[in-house]
Amino acid sequence: MATSGTISSSGIGSGLNVSQIVTALMDAEKGPLNSINKSISSDNAQISAYGSISSQISSFQSAIAGLITPSNIKATTASSSSTSVLSVSNDGTALTGEYKITNVTLASPQVLTSDISNTAYTSINSSIGTTGSITISGTTITPTSYTVAGMVEAINNANISGVSATMTNLGSSAAPDYQIRIVNTSDTAATIALSAGNDFTGLAFTSADAVAGSVTINGNTVTRSTNTITDLVPGLTINLVGDGNSTITVAQDSSALSSKISAFVTAFNTLDKSLKDISSYDATAKKGAALYGDATIVSLRREIRSIITSTLGVNATTSYNRLSQVGVSFKSDGTLSLDSTTLNTAISANFNKVAKLFSGTGVSTDSLGLHGFAYQLNTVLTTATGIDGSITNRKSSLQTEIRRLQARAEQEQLRLDDLQQLYQRQYTALDRTVSSLNSMASYLTNQFDAMSNTQKNQ
Repeated sequence: MATSGTISSSGIGSGLNVSQIVTALMDAEKGPLNSINKSISSDNAQISAYGSISSQISSFQSAIAGLITPSNIKATTASSSSTSVLSVSNDGTALTGEYKITNVTLASPQVLTSDISNTAYTSINSSIGTTGSITISGTTITPTSYTVAGMVEAINNANISGVSATMTNLGSSAAPDYQIRIVNTSDTAATIALSAGNDFTGLAFTSADAVAGSVTINGNTVTRSTNTITDLVPGLTINLVGDGNSTITVAQDSSALSSKISAFVTAFNTLDKSLKDISSYDATAKKGAALYGDATIVSLRREIRSIITSTLGVNATTSYNRLSQVGVSFKSDGTLSLDSTTLNTAISANFNKVAKLFSGTGVSTDSLGLHGFAYQLNTVLTTATGIDGSITNRKSSLQTEIRRLQARAEQEQLRLDDLQQLYQRQYTALDRTVSSLNSMASYLTNQFDAMSNTQKNQ
């Protein structure tokens, strides 16, 4: 008996598994596309890593903001012994010492009030007439609504320097009697006049002149037209709130400077570790970080560490020129450390020169070498993350590369789609051919078997 010549394979029809064959062929063809997508994924990971570093840099700059310029470093604090008499704020430049403030008399502004004896305005919407205008120190005001509230609103909308208007109920809740009150805080007395021919209902104003306030400071009496005094002690803003006596104490703010320098060291170590970790290689895991060996990050880290160990230029405003002189130096493990005893000794000896070790001269035209360490680090990092900085440019280059790779991926996908259709047609045709050959082989086998049986029976 002849053996069957049928071509056998799993599947239907001819037995060929066309779908499995095409899938296997396409998997082999996807190498280039997979490589492109891997590159896109890697570039996206790098962009994300650069974003993380930019955020770390921003955090570092925020942490050292109080050391960057001389105006950020407040050398002194100020306090009042009696806040019911006066409060005080200090821009940091006031000289240390005590200022005895006695015989405080508050200043009062000029006040112009409507005469409630003429007409009672029982509501903020009470009518004051239908025509007319009011002129305050040369500014003519015509209300859009001839009511108590409308007049107050019109005066305030006129934006006259130092002039503001309110309305006050001088009656009771049962029998209201509203008064228009105009306050003039400017040094020049305000004048007020109503237009001729107006029909204002009982509207007239009386004026109470401004009264100058006075204080006696360390035995000397001075007068001021306002209760907020900025020109009495350089660097201090004094707000008079009541009659009486108080002592203003201006003291050296050593602890604040020490805290800012400690924060500087901590923030530097955090940023430095971030730069190191994101560009390092893990020997145990045998895998590099997202920016392993990245020249931009490696160079930036090297530059900021170099600044820390550099020596500043010296001029008449500085004597310290190295961070190690105030207790800031690198340890053997590469981290920055702070010797608080050395720092506090330096601050006690010369507060301003320690401050300028970090901020510098404060003169923008000076060379960078005369500016302090916080100033220099902030400048370098701002440049790196700026519009044309190394980090910004690197991210831009990666984004351009991703767009190029995505265009290649789209072209490659189109090629694969066409190839898949081709394979599908070819192997479908092969399936039909094999099926036809199998049918013919089966027919011939049956014929041979029939002939063989006939011969045996003869």
